[in-house]
Amino acid sequence: MNKKVQFLGYTGYIQLAEYPNGRTAILLKCEDGSPLATATINLPEVELNDGEVIIKNYSENSGMVKALVNAGVIEFGRPIQVGSFGADCWICTIDRGGLR
Repeated sequence: MNKKVQFLGYTGYIQLAEYPNGRTAILLKCEDGSPLATATINLPEVELNDGEVIIKNYSENSGMVKALVNAGVIEFGRPIQVGSFGADCWICTIDRGGLR
């Protein structure tokens, strides 16, 4: 995919993949194809609607939701707290029109 995303001072390109349970993964790749970041996490215990993904927005991914919304990759969603330390994650909808 050619969709550009500005993240942490780098330009990433979106690649969609699939987790083993069939959920969508959003990967950011550098221009040479090397990995920049994995935007999503796979939490099978969290119910998702069609087209929804869980965006990891903490630690090395801090600011990921804003970067993906600004690039038109996802639509802003609802926060969820993950894990015993309450990690910052968001359930968002992939903007398929924005990926074209």
